[in-house]
Amino acid sequence: MSDHSSRYAAFRLNLTQQRKRAKELLKALQAQDPEAARRLTRFHPRPTTLSSVRLADAQCVIARKLGLASWPRLLRHIEASIATKARIDRGRPAPDKRLATLHLRCGTDIEPTLREAGFEGDFQSYTDPLCGGPIVRTPDWLELRADYIAGSVGRYVGLDRTAISTRLHLEENAIA
Repeated sequence: MSDHSSRYAAFRLNLTQQRKRAKELLKALQAQDPEAARRLTRFHPRPTTLSSVRLADAQCVIARKLGLASWPRLLRHIEASIATKARIDRGRPAPDKRLATLHLRCGTDIEPTLREAGFEGDFQSYTDPLCGGPIVRTPDWLELRADYIAGSVGRYVGLDRTAISTRLHLEENAIA
């Protein structure tokens, strides 16, 4: 990846592309394509039937699949990205340059490299990434995660169940 393309990776979304994707999704939904129907079911906030689907529904699915709550929010995001890119192109700092930033990292080993690369702000270790182990909605969720981590990797990292639980609680309290 060239320096130029990696510098602008955050600005790849464009409105024309997203409108085209929404129209293509709408056609697939109207044709009762099973994969399109799964996307509708997974990403649309309300139950919607294929017989009543509209462009607004497809747009909503596209936005939500990209992590935004709605099509209007996607539009605002794209507009803000365009404005930010223009600001950077003119040699101005990014608008968030002066904002306090907390970088959550799985471990502390990469912090010096990130600082050297120009990352600013605070770094907080959070060794329990959400992608590892059970995710449950119970009051004892952190203890269940401690059980999982202790059983799966505890012996390899030299930590017992108590040490893992203590660390999880400290890290969770640091970001809460």
